[in-house]
Amino acid sequence: MRVVPQASNCREIEVAGRVYRRPKGGLFDMPDSVGRYVVKNQGGQEAALSGIARTGEGYRCQDCGFGCWFITCSRCGGSAVREG
Repeated sequence: MRVVPQASNCREIEVAGRVYRRPKGGLFDMPDSVGRYVVKNQGGQEAALSGIARTGEGYRCQDCGFGCWFITCSRCGGSAVREG
């Protein structure tokens, strides 16, 4: 699990006597159980690794204007067209 520290200057986190150090990338790599503990008790958040979505990659609903990934809108059921 990758964890984003609460403070940007945080270089290491100690959990149960084990020290986890942050590499140059800025995210801590740790086992899932330790990562969940850190997020819940010491602050920070789980890293979102889904990437960046661009406007031209999705669809826009003709009826309600909702941005979605499919040609049928998941919000209202209307038809959506490719953006861009």
